[in-house]
Amino acid sequence: MKTSSFKSQQKWEVDLSSEEKAEIALDIFEKSKLNFLVRFGKYLKQDQLQYFQQFTESYEPDNAEIGLVLKELYRNVSESTHQVSVKNRRYAALLQMVEDDTYFSEIEMMKRNPLLYEQLVGQYLTEEEKKGEG
Repeated sequence: MKTSSFKSQQKWEVDLSSEEKAEIALDIFEKSKLNFLVRFGKYLKQDQLQYFQQFTESYEPDNAEIGLVLKELYRNVSESTHQVSVKNRRYAALLQMVEDDTYFSEIEMMKRNPLLYEQLVGQYLTEEEKKGEG
């Protein structure tokens, strides 16, 4: 789960309520959009980050930095989205192989890890069985 530090607290202090966290975040947002993005930007989705694009269009002091932070956050969002889609594709391919009964076939196991296959299975095969594989 994603967590962010809203306020420095001691271990014995009571955790902040959701309302207190929202109040702190709003206060940071109102004081400095740049500080808000730096602290909480990694928790925002791409469509939420687009809101901050409007602050890069004027020539106020922090706006150039906001643009740089946004660029980095967009890059991180797209990388993590790409990584998730790659993992999903791999998982779908694995499920398909299991469904087709090819994942646990002797030939596939031999292809995936020949040394392990030889240590666990191959050493117990007869010469005739070994010739039948090749």
